Amino acid sequence: MRRFWVLLILFLVALPMVGFSQVKDVSLYLDFARFRYDNEKSLLEIYYFIAPKNAEVEGERWFRFNLKNKENGEVLATKTLRVDFQKGDVEHDASTAKRGMLKSVLPTGSYVLELMQINNITDEIVDSVGYPLSIKPFVGDRVTLSDLEICSNIIPNSPNKDSDYHKNGMDVLPNPTRIFSMSTPRVYYYIEMYNLNKKQHDDPYHIQVVVADKEGQVRFKKDYRRPRKYESLVERGAFDIRKLESGLYTLIFALTDSSENYSVYRRENFFVVNPKVVAVSEEVDEEGFRKSEYYTLPESIVDRMFEEAQYIATPDEVKIYKSLTNVEGKRKFMYNFWKKRTQHDPEFKDEYYARIEYANEHFSYAKTPGWKSDRGRVYILYGKPDQIDHYPSESNTLPYEVWFYYNIEGGVEFDFVDFSGFGDYKLVNSTKRNEYSDPNWRRLIQGNRF
Repeated sequence: MRRFWVLLILFLVALPMVGFSQVKDVSLYLDFARFRYDNEKSLLEIYYFIAPKNAEVEGERWFRFNLKNKENGEVLATKTLRVDFQKGDVEHDASTAKRGMLKSVLPTGSYVLELMQINNITDEIVDSVGYPLSIKPFVGDRVTLSDLEICSNIIPNSPNKDSDYHKNGMDVLPNPTRIFSMSTPRVYYYIEMYNLNKKQHDDPYHIQVVVADKEGQVRFKKDYRRPRKYESLVERGAFDIRKLESGLYTLIFALTDSSENYSVYRRENFFVVNPKVVAVSEEVDEEGFRKSEYYTLPESIVDRMFEEAQYIATPDEVKIYKSLTNVEGKRKFMYNFWKKRTQHDPEFKDEYYARIEYANEHFSYAKTPGWKSDRGRVYILYGKPDQIDHYPSESNTLPYEVWFYYNIEGGVEFDFVDFSGFGDYKLVNSTKRNEYSDPNWRRLIQGNRF
């Protein structure tokens, strides 16, 4: 059993969590969990959190949820939200942050869940985050588990039965950001177990709940038994993270039926932001650091360098950098950040910043630097396209561009549309994996909407 856990943790801890977007000035967080509804359908709970990235964001913004059939692209459900941001609010501390939950009962099938920031006038997509999901029935002769829900709080014996968050006699408050700090120092979890008494045995089920760090080291563990006399059970619990350093962690819930030689588990990632425990997650080569360009850089320059490097930073690195409270820690972080990335490719950093410079020269518009534009991001990540097809504005079409990369994934394209007419080309489709995809994007270029 011990070997199984070591291998399981090392494999699972590196897997990504449900996505979030921080490319624009508003952060979009999206999460979900699936539970049994009946023998044929499942209950899908969708959790969202929308907040400004910085204190300069203000005004009205519009957002839209879409639940699509993955096979034919049909929109099965949609919901539009309006949020008014106040200047001075910041992410996670924003009084105007929008959070909530949507529910849907779905049959077996494949679906796509999307949360998009939209332009309320042109209906163009400003930013988006999405996740494919499948629905399968929770039936069978063996134990099955719902998804493992990461929560900000669980209130047992709650009388608030009309709340969207109320289930099985308790209020289960999700945390779609998966971020925990000293203001939210306990990681709560909720999971449902089904088909527990389908086999006639006396042996109880063995349950283990583990928190592991990104190196696969077990930091917390619970180990206990549950009887077979019930058809289903709810498990909930919490871990105190105040002694954990900043970083990425994995929560794993596993059930073992020793009489059937059968195990089933669920796992989810979460982040800890705790600058009081650690300032920088890795040891620094002090001599190399003192000789580096970062040793005396002003804090504003270090912040800008990390902001420009956001396209290649991991979610873990983003959270750690945000937790740093002094310029020394930031300087050392950036030294390590680029040291890791240039160890096997010494020219990588120079090439990256050369692409930023090119993007600023060619893709800037209004007061937005080119590296922050959609075309700039694509150029920085993937380099110069092998071919660019330009299509200027005509009487019945908006200007657009199609970029081709022949040596990426056997050939991919990126499609950009200038909705404003001022050179602000938005990415509306790509055939590259993990990029925004809309096969019907050409409908967006029809009609001059300036």
